[in-house]
Parts: sequence; structure tokens; C-alpha cells
Amino acid sequence: MDQVFQDGARDADVLVLGCTHYPLLRPLLRRVVPQNVAIVDSAESTAAQVVEMLGQDHQQDQPGELCCYATDSVEKFRRLGGKFLGCPIDNIELVDIEK
Repeated sequence: MDQVFQDGARDADVLVLGCTHYPLLRPLLRRVVPQNVAIVDSAESTAAQVVEMLGQDHQQDQPGELCCYATDSVEKFRRLGGKFLGCPIDNIELVDIEK
């Protein structure tokens, strides 16, 4: 990673984590990316938007429903997502991103 910022991206001042998996690497990236480079985590703004939307639903006194979409194995998402959320995930739809 150091080499990236020494070569073609040496003038970069922001690193955008554009994949849902990258925030898991943020602590490591912060150690290897130059301190003057801001790391922007798209997951944080997405989570804030979800909280806002769920808050709006909650104000309507209606129970929410969790609907998940996966671009890979539904069973893998069900297993790992359930571990992350601490509860079973039943409603998962496979999405073909090549369509």
C-alpha cells in the first residue's frame, strides 16, 4: 500500500472504501496509508441512512421487516450475516448484478 502512495497516487488525499468488505480492513489501512490521507468509509454513511429510515418506520408503530439481498451465495450470507446480526436471517434474495 505504501508503494501506491509513492507512485501514481502520491498526491492523493482521500482513500474511499467503496466495497462492503473494506471497512473490515480499515484499522490495517490506517496503519499503512499516510496520515495526511483521509479514509472515507461508505459503510458509515450507509448505516446512518439506514438508522434514519428505521427511525421513521419505528415512529409509525409498525414492526419492521428485514429483507436482505446477496450477490453471492445466499446460504453463505445467511450463515455469516446471522453471526454479524446475532439473529437468524430468513428473507434473502439473490441478485444477479450482470443483468
